[in-house]
Amino acid sequence: MKTPQISIVVPVYNVEKYLERCIDSILAQTFTDFELLLINDGSKDTSGLICDKYAEKDSRIRVFHKENEGVSRTRNFGISNARGRWLCFIDSDDWVDKEYLHCFGDVLNYPDDIIVIQGMERIDGIQGCTLWQIKYPNKRLEKTDLGNGIAHFRLLHSGFPVLKLFNLCIIRKYRILFDTKISYHEDHLYVFNYLKYVTQIYLSESISYKYMYNGGCSSLSSKTHHYLESEYAYQCISALLNELLKSFNVTNEMYIKQISHFVYQIRIEGLFFCYLQECRKKRIDYLQKLKDDTEGIQKKYNPESLGGKFLKLVLETFPVFFLDRLLLLYVSIKK
Repeated sequence: MKTPQISIVVPVYNVEKYLERCIDSILAQTFTDFELLLINDGSKDTSGLICDKYAEKDSRIRVFHKENEGVSRTRNFGISNARGRWLCFIDSDDWVDKEYLHCFGDVLNYPDDIIVIQGMERIDGIQGCTLWQIKYPNKRLEKTDLGNGIAHFRLLHSGFPVLKLFNLCIIRKYRILFDTKISYHEDHLYVFNYLKYVTQIYLSESISYKYMYNGGCSSLSSKTHHYLESEYAYQCISALLNELLKSFNVTNEMYIKQISHFVYQIRIEGLFFCYLQECRKKRIDYLQKLKDDTEGIQKKYNPESLGGKFLKLVLETFPVFFLDRLLLLYVSIKK
């Protein structure tokens, strides 16, 4: 069987409402040298049947049915079964314009040690309107100007595994997989791990990827994770961030401040998760751990909102026991 140029991995779980739109948009691509891996992660609706129906009609589609394990293990399963030279991910409730794969560029002649990044449109799932866009110019960032380009286009903020073209040889050589210990910022961690082995970044002006936003509750408790999961994600991403800033020679102080805050915010979110979940002793212990990180709070946590600035002030100045009561009150209001 001929090896395809691009493997497309689509994790599938209970998305019967959106799945056909996603698959149809992939099969309509003007670039046709691809395989489509539909990984059914134990769906309880008709998603698995929809996958099988499409596989009967198009030989480029490979369907896998497995027990429910979550999106990280499902993506890793796709990586292990992919046969192409290049890999991209598409979420099953999203869709792409017909030029999406074509806009990744000349995949036949690319070197291995690159990443290609496109923009996207975020679409309101109820109104159907565009909420916002990420858009880049067509540009190649080579080793000598990676640092400036990363800062100018805020590329380290882009933790989406979608929108990107990865090289499978690099992934397998360095065993770059999604961390299955967490379900919080695991995407960003994966992208950072891949970037360690990149010497060039290609940007595409395309916004062919349509990212569906179905709304959500604004309360703190609408979607929580264990606070230690958040802390683990912060520690891993923070260490990789320091490594990438150094290896790419990012010297723009404003951008370093912005991306450092972006990453430190993961830890702050973990603090609120802790206050939603844990007993007083664990809350106090974790709060003390954050207060002891005076350098992190002073140099990395740089909020712009009034609420964030107030939190930074009280973390720096107030005693733990007073802070505990204050945070309990705040969380009870925001639930």
